Amino acid sequence: MSTPTAKTGLPTRKPTSLAMRIVAAVSVIVGTIGIVWIIRSVGIDSLVDVMSNLSIPRFLALLVWYYMMFLFDALAWRQLISEPSRPSIWTLWKAAIAGNAINQLTPSGNLGEPLKILVLRYKGDLKEIIASLVVWNFMHMTTTMACVLVAAVPIFIFLKPDLTLILLYLGGTFVLGLPAALILGTFKYNIISRLAALVARLGFKTKRLLQWQEKIQSLEGHVFAILKERPRDILIALGDLVLSRIISISLTFGMVWVLGIKMPFVTVIYVQMLTLAVTTLFSFVPGRVGVIEGYNAIIFKTLEYTPQVGLAVSIVTRIIQVITTVFGVLILARPMLERKHQEEVQP
Repeated sequence: MSTPTAKTGLPTRKPTSLAMRIVAAVSVIVGTIGIVWIIRSVGIDSLVDVMSNLSIPRFLALLVWYYMMFLFDALAWRQLISEPSRPSIWTLWKAAIAGNAINQLTPSGNLGEPLKILVLRYKGDLKEIIASLVVWNFMHMTTTMACVLVAAVPIFIFLKPDLTLILLYLGGTFVLGLPAALILGTFKYNIISRLAALVARLGFKTKRLLQWQEKIQSLEGHVFAILKERPRDILIALGDLVLSRIISISLTFGMVWVLGIKMPFVTVIYVQMLTLAVTTLFSFVPGRVGVIEGYNAIIFKTLEYTPQVGLAVSIVTRIIQVITTVFGVLILARPMLERKHQEEVQP
């Protein structure tokens, strides 16, 4: 069972299992081979022709626009923390970027969340801060899913996709809703304890499930207090998250704009909606290596554009990802992790 550290009271997280690390390593290897195969298939010369249209000023503008998304995420999270304990926007913005960068690199796609808590370890009631992050994650997922459903109306009207693409879109929406449903079921319907009871009846060990249930029960009061007693803060945070999701939805449009590619806005939104679903579905792949490249090459070709365009959009995505990873992990996260390590080893 994870135990709190002596000084911070933060739980220590168990390392990723060997099976998960093997799956992640194999996924990265397969993804890398897939990227090489895609580049060879489309032709390096034709890809260079598309990338030669990249505008540096437009790319810098897109990068600023991308980091604005984390600003609104930070504003929403700050609003959910009780007023006496609210940290600065700068602190939360750094935590959001660093956490996102680590999430992108890790197999489970959520190891950046403890880092966000680490940033705020001295800022107030730790359980309340964790509860605010739980509520933020639930709202973040539900607003994303709501935006996907709203975007379906103009997409289906103007794009007129065939049944396969419609089912793919709706399936992607379902995938996006699963994490939010899991959070709701965990806190509202106590599914962890129900699952533990079922597992026990089948004769399997329930120690890990019971440990999770203990942690959940320790947070329940704080989570429901935020939801029931602070409707104004919830509403303001919801507005910030909607703005964050609008930026997220427009990112593919920005990448197409950076490359000087003319594409109907509705088509770009459709691509972005599916991108959200695909990256969620393959969150076990570190960095989504090969996933983004393969998906973009296929979807752009399906929509009667060239695979080169899809691969070029993937390259722009990777450039932004590398910049964010260097900034988030090496500049923001590393000093915080080193301080945590020093606190743990000090007697």
